Amino acid sequence: MKQNEVKRSMSTYKVQRSEDMRIQHLIRTFLDWYSQNVYWSHCYLLCHNTLHTGWVNDD
Repeated sequence: MKQNEVKRSMSTYKVQRSEDMRIQHLIRTFLDWYSQNVYWSHCYLLCHNTLHTGWVNDD
């Protein structure tokens, strides 16, 4: 009886662990994607502003 309980709790623990791992993986993937997008949009804005101020200065 007791051994069965231990086994059951172990299996539920394993399921819980895999669930946690999946969530962590999703979060990490999202953060990677987010940081890359922020980086690229920042570069784009920087280039855009530089070009824009360059044009304004040419006048």
